[in-house]
Amino acid sequence: MSERRIDGPVVCVYHSADLDGHCSGAVMRHYFQDAPDVTMVGHDYGRPFPYDLLGPECTLVMADLCVEPFAEEMPKIADKVGRFIWIDHHKSAIEGHEAAGLELEGLRRIGSAACELTWEYLFGDDMPDAVRLLGRYDVWDHAADERVVPFQMGMWTLDTRPELRRPGHDPWARLLGAQGTHEADDAVRAIVADGEVVRRYVELQNRRVCETTAFETEFDGLRALACNTNGASSKLFESVYDERRHDIMVPFCWKIDAWSFSIFTTHDHIDCSEIAQRHGGGGHAKAAGFRSPNIPFILTGGA
Repeated sequence: MSERRIDGPVVCVYHSADLDGHCSGAVMRHYFQDAPDVTMVGHDYGRPFPYDLLGPECTLVMADLCVEPFAEEMPKIADKVGRFIWIDHHKSAIEGHEAAGLELEGLRRIGSAACELTWEYLFGDDMPDAVRLLGRYDVWDHAADERVVPFQMGMWTLDTRPELRRPGHDPWARLLGAQGTHEADDAVRAIVADGEVVRRYVELQNRRVCETTAFETEFDGLRALACNTNGASSKLFESVYDERRHDIMVPFCWKIDAWSFSIFTTHDHIDCSEIAQRHGGGGHAKAAGFRSPNIPFILTGGA
């Protein structure tokens, strides 16, 4: 991190939709734990940005997301704060930063997860296992360590929102604060063990969901396998997805005031971030998302 000292209030904004974002927020909270005035904010795409928390004396640290439309909102945010540190790994956001001609402080790199980049930027080397395991899951490097998937699923059973202070019940205190100790190692092992149980249930439930609700349709000229369900990853479709018949996977659901769509692919020639951008969203080449008041494809028969 820059040697510039951080004075005054600090606002930490993290992506609230997944564990990569939660872990990024927890790393920020860990770094600023002794700062006198720190506000943790979970934020998601399509939601109103909390401009009322910003001010000229404020340092804003944002990780794992940007505010769209990028060329309008990100310079606006930068103008409202004394210092803006932005950490991200989404292809569409990094391209938006370059297109806007901005030079925001921070760290951006495709291929690393936001939580990994946040740790690297704030602390440097010696990354805790928890950060590395969550990071490898988020960038689909599941083969990096046999614990990647069960650790992710074990973390699903915990309340990981970093803005909540829960003395004695905060998983991040054990995973980050006790880094390199037996306590941290024991915490990872326990979460992995829980995750193995969760994985067996999730795989069974995913098969059941797809048997009854997955369907084939066409989306932006691509052969899509879709399913109306909440909180799904590409693993939802493992029992029915066929790379020869399907170009993309699209889980979707209604969230508060709009439809929320995720897009996944296993094909190298398809860029999910470009599809999402056409619909007001963004993301990675292999996984992206957007929100819309309407469903942009026909609801058809079963898969």
